[in-house]
Amino acid sequence: MNAPCHAASIVDVASEGIAEHIEEDNLEEEFDSQNEDDVLEAAENDDDDIDLEEEASKVEVGFNVAVMCDGVERGDPFFVILCDRVLYSNPETFVDDWGNTWSKGDMLIRGFYYSRISSGRRGPNVMYEILKDKPAYACSHHVICSDFLMLPTYAKKGLQRYGMSSEVRSVVLNALDCMSNIIS
Repeated sequence: MNAPCHAASIVDVASEGIAEHIEEDNLEEEFDSQNEDDVLEAAENDDDDIDLEEEASKVEVGFNVAVMCDGVERGDPFFVILCDRVLYSNPETFVDDWGNTWSKGDMLIRGFYYSRISSGRRGPNVMYEILKDKPAYACSHHVICSDFLMLPTYAKKGLQRYGMSSEVRSVVLNALDCMSNIIS
């Protein structure tokens, strides 16, 4: 799938020297500075000729990845991981720390799970914390889009918080809708 997410990855953000902590009050301004035209143009150019595993093959270590889930994950039909292992063929069947069973031969990516949190602030941006205590896995055909921006905001109780702009969230939801239509 040629997903419409073209903002910088978290690795690119770090390499460009963006401060470790962005004041929550300035978060909306930082999100608005993303190149919304690129994101919206890519969404408009999305077509119905989609390879459901193509997007997973483009994922690199350090990319943020939106993954379709079976149910609703804290209000969204997707979850987000920060990739730490690119697409690979699973060598043996196993049960992960989240209770999911992965079969031998499954094409997987692995990363750290972004847990959606309530920011305590009413606004267009969704806040997350990365949980690094157990890896999260995703099948290649469930990858919606990758390489989008999750801005670091501030740390609370030792956990760095990140934000997803309403524009990026909208693009992820639109790509998911397109995938759902193809699958059904």
